[in-house]
Amino acid sequence: MVVMTGHQRRLIREHNDRAWMVHTAEALRRTKKMPPLRRLQARVPRARQKRQSWQDMKAVAKLLTQAFDGNIVSKQDVP
Repeated sequence: MVVMTGHQRRLIREHNDRAWMVHTAEALRRTKKMPPLRRLQARVPRARQKRQSWQDMKAVAKLLTQAFDGNIVSKQDVP
């Protein structure tokens, strides 16, 4: 799923780059009013993400600490 999302974002970014290039080239050629660039660009859909709980954050922090060979210190161990 992550790979597909990344691929979709790359395609949208490439499309927006081409839209900007065409828009700019055409703006130099035309003298009449052009549509705004935003109307030519694709929009990136926003993913609905739930807020991460503090328990989840703590679990991720422990995993990262272990992955980097760190020591996990609890509140009781701190003076």
